[in-house]
Amino acid sequence: MKSILQNEKECFYTESKFNLEKHHIMPGAFRSKSEKFGLWIYVRCDIHRGTEYSIHNDEEKLTQLKQLAQEKFEMKYSHEKWMQEFKKNYLN
Repeated sequence: MKSILQNEKECFYTESKFNLEKHHIMPGAFRSKSEKFGLWIYVRCDIHRGTEYSIHNDEEKLTQLKQLAQEKFEMKYSHEKWMQEFKKNYLN
């Protein structure tokens, strides 16, 4: 599914169109649901992983992305559907 968090194939943070990787907002067991519901973004590979500034090493950014994902999801579906699918409220 197309991302519901961004429209262009460019880095979510820098707008670069090169060396992009897909970051699924909801990790682990929920990764496939991230794909299914469009809860992912494109980021440059250095921002994605493997550097001290990568989003996988930044709990604050990870939480902010989960909050944004929940907001967008609930605009399209509902809070009840979010809780049914992802089990945790990131907005309170």
